[in-house]
Amino acid sequence: MTEIITKQQRRELNRLARVHEQRRWVQRQGIKRSLKIVLPLMVGLALVAGLIIYSSNQESPAPSDIIARNGIHWHANLGITMNGAPIGIPRDIGIGVTHKFIHTHEADGVIHMEFPGLVRQDDIQLGKFFEAWGKPFNQACILETCSQPGGTIKMLVNGEPNTEFDRYLMNDKDNITISYEK
Repeated sequence: MTEIITKQQRRELNRLARVHEQRRWVQRQGIKRSLKIVLPLMVGLALVAGLIIYSSNQESPAPSDIIARNGIHWHANLGITMNGAPIGIPRDIGIGVTHKFIHTHEADGVIHMEFPGLVRQDDIQLGKFFEAWGKPFNQACILETCSQPGGTIKMLVNGEPNTEFDRYLMNDKDNITISYEK
């Protein structure tokens, strides 16, 4: 048997449905508002906790490994020749989405070392510049060329022979020349 509801009862049911829907909407808005506050707070706390854990796991550098505690802004000149032909050093090496502290601005062979804060010996090795460039460099390889029988890689720093290659600690105003001859 079906019950017949009156017009007044139908209106009351519709009104109650609207009230219920409004309460659900207000509740959803409150949850959204809470998420806008709580979620960034949780992300921030996670980042802070991560930084604390990361920094507590870092070894303190030996005093002899420290170059500077308040950053450096040095420049070194780099020239590369392959079988007597000069190789250009591109502009904006190390500059992009992730800005490296060792980089170039122009295609003039000037390596910029612009470090904030603590600078360690490892940070200013010539090999770090080649890493930023994405090119190999060591005593056996320069760019895409590795020593072949009869081929040699030589490096001069300020006119003096140097055999440290990628491990060389660059200094301000260095003139570095690397050559490959076959």
